[in-house]
Amino acid sequence: MFCVGSKIIFADGKVAIARNGADIVRILSMGTNVTSIECKADSLKLNIVFSDGAASEIFCENSDLLEKYTLNVDGITFDDATKIAVCFMDTGEKAADYAWEKA
Repeated sequence: MFCVGSKIIFADGKVAIARNGADIVRILSMGTNVTSIECKADSLKLNIVFSDGAASEIFCENSDLLEKYTLNVDGITFDDATKIAVCFMDTGEKAADYAWEKA
């Protein structure tokens, strides 16, 4: 699976592009206020939306199979959201450590 990239959007409207999981970790470790992370790999897409510093929505979509999965964000920390994005960027798959539900 070839990962195309990730767009990280900040509260002030600035955008950063990450090419891999290490880029995401480096960008997110800057301590800036992130509003969303949009990762795309071939026909797969992962979106993480933040509100008040915590994940408020996480979903993964496969446009080839017409499937969409969501993740209950209760208890999901910023570090968890970072791990989910890094896993997707490095493998092109949903992080297996979390309980994804088909939407």
